[in-house]
Amino acid sequence: MLRNGKAAARQVVPMAWVHESTVPTVRQAVDPEEPSFGYHYQWWPLVDSDAYMARGLPGQAIYIDPSNATVVVQLSYFPPGNRDAFVETVAFLRAASRWQVQ
Repeated sequence: MLRNGKAAARQVVPMAWVHESTVPTVRQAVDPEEPSFGYHYQWWPLVDSDAYMARGLPGQAIYIDPSNATVVVQLSYFPPGNRDAFVETVAFLRAASRWQVQ
């Protein structure tokens, strides 16, 4: 997913599908609990960014930001309904993907 569906030199997922599934569009339903996200084909694109996420059980996520080649896999657990923990995690992942070694 990070490289638009390519693995080495081989296109394994059609590039058009990767683009369609990871770019927020008007056609996508927006989760009313997470207004900064779109949703399409099991991916949650961040509306104001190139980044997108896959979300599992509360506390599990895959965060991908192609603009700076960042991939983070989070394996944890939040009690159901703990929205603050998820919002804090997304804020951390976004900040971490912008970090650069000086």
